[in-house]
Amino acid sequence: MSALDALANITTGTITTMLLKKGIRRAWMAGAMPLGFAGKRVVGPAFTLRFVPVREDLATPESWSKPISTRAAIEAMPDGCVVVADAMGVTGAGIFGDILCMRMVKRGVSALVTDGVMRDKHGVVATGLPVYAFPKERAFYLGLWLHLDDRGAVDTVPATGLPQRRHAWQADAFDRQLLRATQGGLPLCHDPWTAIAEQLDSSPEQVLARLQAMLAAGAIRRLGAIPNHYRLGLRGNGMSVWDVPDDVAEELGHRIGALDCVSHCYLRPRHAGIWPYNLFAMLHGADRAVVHAKAHTLARLLGGHCRSHAILFSSAVLKKTGLQLAA
Repeated sequence: MSALDALANITTGTITTMLLKKGIRRAWMAGAMPLGFAGKRVVGPAFTLRFVPVREDLATPESWSKPISTRAAIEAMPDGCVVVADAMGVTGAGIFGDILCMRMVKRGVSALVTDGVMRDKHGVVATGLPVYAFPKERAFYLGLWLHLDDRGAVDTVPATGLPQRRHAWQADAFDRQLLRATQGGLPLCHDPWTAIAEQLDSSPEQVLARLQAMLAAGAIRRLGAIPNHYRLGLRGNGMSVWDVPDDVAEELGHRIGALDCVSHCYLRPRHAGIWPYNLFAMLHGADRAVVHAKAHTLARLLGGHCRSHAILFSSAVLKKTGLQLAA
């Protein structure tokens, strides 16, 4: 048997583990396209998890047995659940493959929904697990600033000056301590930087310098308040979805993303017989009538390119927290 024949019968996970033990850490397939499945409708309680598959500083064989690992999460999945796995839009590395999908089947999982890249296509299909992958293929705009006028009315305005990722950032032990100390919010005191510095046995100057460096690199997006826009009066919040021709989708996405009323705009793949829409744009307003009026503005801009559209309104706020790093 040739080496190629042998490798053809070895799973991606096994190969990655062997490379990892030899110190080869960048072993994923950069730019791999996500895998989508069309199949039966699945209903079940959601089991949610957030997993960013490119945290090299945390990916070690020892980490796989920790309670925060994906393997531990799978063992906690109840029978009949639908797994909703947020990969934060990362498409440069796989999130699940055939081995973990088969384990989900053994656990009685009904389906997997993810915005991440699925690897080991034939093996995943063979497990029989319904997988619905709706990854972001292209983001045109992501930002939301709120404007309060003198009367207390609130509306969305374009976010400007957001940092762009300029270079890779290799976090060290102090960076991770700093992220853990600040990700839940700054201390409510006159001088939060000194309070954080004392907590980390550091100095306010070092704390600010590290945060500014991570902002400049794009390792963190921003420092700012996280308002509850529902309580401020934006009770009409809807994701507008549009079916536009693929050959003009990027051009239209840039035009839609440039509108003042849009806070998020990106492309996602269609799924034949299930989901016809490929262009997404998030809209906010005081009520649903305002959102419908803003969607009408988008429809006029798209013109004859719009073959159909819908608005998916938010019905409840399940949580209002940002990404929390466990280490």
